[in-house]
Amino acid sequence: MSKRLAYYEEIGEESRTTFKVWVKATFFHPMGDGIRLHMAGLIYLETLVTCYDIDSDPGSEPRPSKHYLYLARFCRKPYYIGLKKITFFDEEEAFLFKLCDGNIDNVQEVSPEKLDDEN
Repeated sequence: MSKRLAYYEEIGEESRTTFKVWVKATFFHPMGDGIRLHMAGLIYLETLVTCYDIDSDPGSEPRPSKHYLYLARFCRKPYYIGLKKITFFDEEEAFLFKLCDGNIDNVQEVSPEKLDDEN
């Protein structure tokens, strides 16, 4: 099942609008299964669901592209990337990103296959 459809059903959106209209109004790329939000989607979901903001330093360098790739690959719930903040809709994902100070190099991916190889 698509991540978008699962989230749509989780927040109970089916009574308000159709899935197709909801996807067009909410996500950065309407086609595919990406869950990155655009500004209108962020404003809309903030009213329905608890969100967690991670602020960026105003004088810091631009975010490296590996941040975008990490978020696209590992986030299970929608997220928003702005100039001054990243907003998560999953507490665990926000905590992990904040714990690593937003530095993707500090996040280690451990898959079940790697764990089985070590034992």
